[in-house]
Amino acid sequence: MKVVVIGLGSMGRRRIRLMQAMPDGFEIVGVNRSAERRAQVEKELGIRAFATLAEAIDAARPQAAFVCTAPAGHGPTVLECIDAGLDVFMEINLIGPWYAEAAAKAKAKDVKLFISSTPVYRREMRYVADAVRGEPVNYLYHCGQYLPDWHPWEDYHNFFAAKKETNGCREILCVELPWIEKAFGRIESVQVMSGRLTSLDIDFPDHYMMSIRHAGGSKGLYCQDIVSRKGLRRLEVFSEKHHVFWEGTPDSLSAYDVETKALKPVRLYDDVVQDGRYNANIIENAYADEIRAFFDYVQKGAVPPYTFDEDAHTLAVVDEIENGGA
Repeated sequence: MKVVVIGLGSMGRRRIRLMQAMPDGFEIVGVNRSAERRAQVEKELGIRAFATLAEAIDAARPQAAFVCTAPAGHGPTVLECIDAGLDVFMEINLIGPWYAEAAAKAKAKDVKLFISSTPVYRREMRYVADAVRGEPVNYLYHCGQYLPDWHPWEDYHNFFAAKKETNGCREILCVELPWIEKAFGRIESVQVMSGRLTSLDIDFPDHYMMSIRHAGGSKGLYCQDIVSRKGLRRLEVFSEKHHVFWEGTPDSLSAYDVETKALKPVRLYDDVVQDGRYNANIIENAYADEIRAFFDYVQKGAVPPYTFDEDAHTLAVVDEIENGGA
């Protein structure tokens, strides 16, 4: 299959590397306005790169597009891909008023739209969801990492997560809430405390502490920040039947066995793929799994685990949190 990757920053290059490692024989080209980025992927990854989508289409005739640009620019780029008749994989999005227009155009053009939500594909999250399905539980969750450490190779001022419209806290909320709802149920209400703990040059809160109530009776306390100097994801889920612990890494999931009264490790991976530039709680396996889910959707009609309609709901919940809760 012929694929164009639009945006050749860290995520675009990650998607290219993962597709190149798959046995499908994808023919991949790239698009980026920056000549430096184009030269980088041509040298490092051995693909052709173009300044515009139109040039890439003329030269390579792709059938599908991966939109890996900064979230603020997703809308126009996705709409351009739809107009060109391309099936679209879009990285996490933080601004969504254009979804209805995209859905209507995609239906008219008979193309498929797919949105990334990587934690939905993490085996640890799926284990938790399967373990507690249909049962009310309580959970404690802390997810945080110091903003300048997200992309240590660049000044955080130049990173989309330092902009108010697409800020780091909003980005993490959009990453985490989809799997949280799939595991514990639709969010019914959120009580919020937020504020500033850092001296970062930003104009938005650097942390949120939330009390969340879910349909079905589950409740959670969720702390999310761009303050924590040690990047972490720390989860504890408990009820009369369950007590599950996770420290964010593939080897840290454990569950308490009520019969033996012992904490037992839960092994979910035979092989873990990691990129040394990122925190230890970030693994490549889930990114590869959602690429496969996209092509299964495009080629076989498989239902995506996460949809644009679900993401519109997520964005609405995040708006409520930023406005103080509901």
